[in-house]
Amino acid sequence: MAIKSPEALARKRAKVHAYQKKLRQEKRDWNTLNREKYLEYQRNYRKTPEGLAKKKAKQKEWNERIKKAVLDHYGHSCKCCGETMNDFLTVDHIDGYITGPRAGTTLRKWLIDNNFPPGFQILCWNCNQAKYFYGICPHKKS
Repeated sequence: MAIKSPEALARKRAKVHAYQKKLRQEKRDWNTLNREKYLEYQRNYRKTPEGLAKKKAKQKEWNERIKKAVLDHYGHSCKCCGETMNDFLTVDHIDGYITGPRAGTTLRKWLIDNNFPPGFQILCWNCNQAKYFYGICPHKKS
């Protein structure tokens, strides 16, 4: 993947910012025109414990699908120690942070959107943090 020039990145950021601004304005316009529907949605879905629980469950399911897709591609075990519990596994930038988001679901979504580029691996949380803080995992020292 070629590294883009700062000018190209600035143009892309400006384009994305303008698009997001337009979407926010459209949403505000819709909420103004459909005030009753918007308030009903707030009362019945977003502001109730049931609605929040429903939203949280939906988000958790989406996050798990994204993580499963990344693990299916890069492997279901830590490259350092062999840990296989999915709850402990995380994506690591092999050569340190270069491109894309840094971590979490945002990074996993970016990997999917960019067709799983090379330069990433799966590590457990402990190995990933040790690599970050000490430059090498304790498993590799011994």
